[in-house]
Amino acid sequence: MRYPRGGGVSYFIIGGTEKAGTTSVFEYFALHPQIRPSLRKETDYFRQPHCSEDGYRALFSQNDSGQVLMEASPGYLGLARDVAPRISATLPDCRLLFILRDPVERFQSSYRFHRSKFFIPDWLGIDDYVQLCLAYDEGRIELKDTPFDNPWFMDVLPAGRYASHLQHYLEHFDSRVLLLDFNQLNREPAAVMQRLCAALEIDGDFFRDFDFFRANTTFQGRNRWLHRQGMKVNHALEPVLRRHPRAKRRIVSLYRKLNGGGTPEQATLSPTSARQLRDYYADDVAQVTALLGSDATSPLQWRHFHAA
Repeated sequence: MRYPRGGGVSYFIIGGTEKAGTTSVFEYFALHPQIRPSLRKETDYFRQPHCSEDGYRALFSQNDSGQVLMEASPGYLGLARDVAPRISATLPDCRLLFILRDPVERFQSSYRFHRSKFFIPDWLGIDDYVQLCLAYDEGRIELKDTPFDNPWFMDVLPAGRYASHLQHYLEHFDSRVLLLDFNQLNREPAAVMQRLCAALEIDGDFFRDFDFFRANTTFQGRNRWLHRQGMKVNHALEPVLRRHPRAKRRIVSLYRKLNGGGTPEQATLSPTSARQLRDYYADDVAQVTALLGSDATSPLQWRHFHAA
């Protein structure tokens, strides 16, 4: 089935990048009456080869009156070669947002986050993780030579080559691709959200006096068993909690008070590792600066690159 445009629904996908505020933007928009959020924030629907509009719409509430259907799957950016044509074939009029963050900071934040979720073993410090990822990226080792079964955690380096991935989306969606600097979102969230509302043709005044909370910040539970159980409960109840975002925030706040205090160790890059990552990303960052161009309301200011 093809759904009518104009008077019908439209689609908005927050496609990346990881650890760059995608959850916060999703949760801000989820409170907007003209937005219908997916039942789970990360549907990852277009990571599968066979997609349809009917199948996609099944991931959203059928009782919500919001006319802009929105999801946020940060993995879509790094998988652009396959995902972009699938979205284009299924939702040709879709708008996409990509929030871009200093790739060195993003790598460090990703490490901390995934370690707090027990995906990265405690014994693997961040500098050793950098060397492991570089060796994997250069073909010097294979997945079987790493502590991971899922290649996602070894592909974290190329995921930060934003320009190469964005080209696939720009080829399919052109001006319907919206680019945002993570730092700008942090500095002026109200202005950013109002600009996004204008692009989506919805009421931006909703965010004029809005409480811009931060969502999905990295958290290390003091009691590891309790933290694992909390993660399972959060995943199981996500479709319910998404419909009651304020209640979810209260529950998360209470849980963090009860089980807070854990701090990941070895989570700061050494100067050598930071330099290696800067060298790895330098050419791509120059391309990103050019891509943002006139779309950026202020110069790109990523402290590891001093781009302007």
